[in-house]
Amino acid sequence: MRATVIAILCATLAQILLSAACAAAEESAIDIWGTLLRPQYFGERDIEVGNNLIELRVPPRAEDAGVVPISINAKIAQTPQRYIPTLYVFIDRNPKPLAGKFELTSVMGKADLAMRLRVDQYTDVRVVAETNDGKLCTHSGYTRASGGTLIAEMTDSKGRQFSHSFEVKGAPERALR
Repeated sequence: MRATVIAILCATLAQILLSAACAAAEESAIDIWGTLLRPQYFGERDIEVGNNLIELRVPPRAEDAGVVPISINAKIAQTPQRYIPTLYVFIDRNPKPLAGKFELTSVMGKADLAMRLRVDQYTDVRVVAETNDGKLCTHSGYTRASGGTLIAEMTDSKGRQFSHSFEVKGAPERALR
C-alpha cells in the first residue's frame, strides 16, 4: 500500500513538473509582433491598442484553417476630414505574416472589410489602421486554426510538380466601380 501511495505521489509530481515546463516553454516563445513585425513595418511609432478606432473579429476556433473568416469594422466614417487610408492585416505565425495591406479612400464611406484567410497554426491575428493624420491603432484576436497554408504539391500531365498561387493587383478606386 505504501508503495502505491509513493507511486501515485511521484506520478502527480511528475505531471506538475511537466505542466510547469510546458507553461515555461510557451512563455519563452518569441513575441513575433513585438520583436519582428512591429519594428519592421512601423519602427518606433506609437500604436494605440484597443478597438476605439477599428475592431477585428476572428473566430476563437476556425472550422477550416484554409478559409478563416475575418472581419474588420471601422468605428469612424470615412470623411475628407478624418479617414483611414491604410489597413494592415497580420497573421503572426504564418509563413508570410503580412496577409494584406489595403489602401482606402475617404469616398468609401466606411472602412469595413471581410475576408477569408489561410492560417498556418494557432496564432494572433491583428489589424493596424493608419489614419490620415498618421496615427496608428491596432486591435487583435487569437484563433485556433492550423494547416491552412500548406501548399499541396500538384503535378501536370507530364508528372512535373508545381504549386499555384495568385496575387490581386490594382488601384482601390477600381474596386469601387
